[in-house]
Amino acid sequence: MARLLFLMAIGLVTAACAVVSPQSGLVGAHASCGATEAASAAEPERAEAVAIDGSLSTGAAGLRSEYQRAALAAVEKAAADDAAVRVVVFGASGVGARVIFSGSFAPVSTVDAFNLAARNRLLCLARRALASAFVGQARRAGTDVAGTIAEQVSWGRSVVRPHGRVSVLTLSDGCEAPSPSGTNAHLTDLCGELRKGRKPAWLLAHHRTEFSFGDSRDVHVRMEGVGVGKSSAAASTLQAEKEIRFWKLACRRSRAVCQIGSAVS
Repeated sequence: MARLLFLMAIGLVTAACAVVSPQSGLVGAHASCGATEAASAAEPERAEAVAIDGSLSTGAAGLRSEYQRAALAAVEKAAADDAAVRVVVFGASGVGARVIFSGSFAPVSTVDAFNLAARNRLLCLARRALASAFVGQARRAGTDVAGTIAEQVSWGRSVVRPHGRVSVLTLSDGCEAPSPSGTNAHLTDLCGELRKGRKPAWLLAHHRTEFSFGDSRDVHVRMEGVGVGKSSAAASTLQAEKEIRFWKLACRRSRAVCQIGSAVS
């Protein structure tokens, strides 16, 4: 009987995820990834947050394709680890970043077949969400990189069990930048300041609050793609090194465990 339930669950989820309509977004995804199932009530041991830079400076199709691939790999790793996961696309505001996927892969049942069905359905939803990650974005002027990381850290801490592990992956060129007006008009033109010769320590001393990641003790913060904008061929190695040094220092000062680089894994 258990084997029959197992095979039925696989068949239902496989069939549901195979028929993907051309409509993008989570609403359409629910119709094509199987019936809604009960969400897990268990507090996961791990939470993985993924923040994708949707600003104009990262607008190259090839770069965004790399972002989507890396984000999907992070979601699949979270599924294997029974973790909670959340994916946002950010630009104009870190706190107002657009959540494109959120769910928990923690077990929903004592029956493995139902857990597998729930996991496959969430993966189906995540793939659809990432395929439409850059569709229907709001105003993109201004890029709040640090604010996005801080907000993702806060989310991760809110969903894991006490002493659980929180990881944040940020896929961005690292160029925090102000908007012409409004909420983000106060942000620092980070890459512009670094090009002028400003030192990371000076910038962090004068803009400490802006570049804080919040309560990030023991949080694993990874940044990939730093220094690589629309054209990877035109990227400056020297400028990328400056940006990496800056974000490593900002990360360490937030007491996080840091991994900062230009490559997108």
